[in-house]
Amino acid sequence: MPLAFDSKNHGKIAFGFFNIESDMLLLEHYFFFASDFCSALSDKNNRSILPGYIIEKSEHIGDLHGAIAGTHFSGFIGEIYKKFPFPKNIANFKQQSTCYKSRSLFENLIQEFATPKDLVLGVDKSKAQFSIGSYEFTQATFLQLIDYVIQGGYPKWQDGIAPDYVSKLQKNFKL
Repeated sequence: MPLAFDSKNHGKIAFGFFNIESDMLLLEHYFFFASDFCSALSDKNNRSILPGYIIEKSEHIGDLHGAIAGTHFSGFIGEIYKKFPFPKNIANFKQQSTCYKSRSLFENLIQEFATPKDLVLGVDKSKAQFSIGSYEFTQATFLQLIDYVIQGGYPKWQDGIAPDYVSKLQKNFKL
């Protein structure tokens, strides 16, 4: 479930996983995979390329709350929830550690609604500048975004087990 985070230049923004069966993240109207995000953060350069997608129109993104409720299946998110509905038992609402395995399905579905867009992930520790695409963050908020991914977002990783690329990020990334 995406959560609200503060950006320096766009106010409150939504960031996070939006379906437990995928490691795809959304950042407002940008979409990218957590595996790529973790890999880009592992790059020792101040600027890394984060492959992703942009969905310009809100109606093409869809209605997350309606899709979760099973009442409104519009846009990209609606198509996802048709294939991977919200669990009937809330105890099963956990981010799956094998969620990266659905990547090709999510990539195929998003192409109907989005345009590929490489984002620049900027991490300049010496200047305390942190950004993803056009969104700028304080160091504290940027660390919150990273921690969100490490924890498996909300609802957290199933059985506390994260994919390997998340565990590597947790061990190796330091600000």
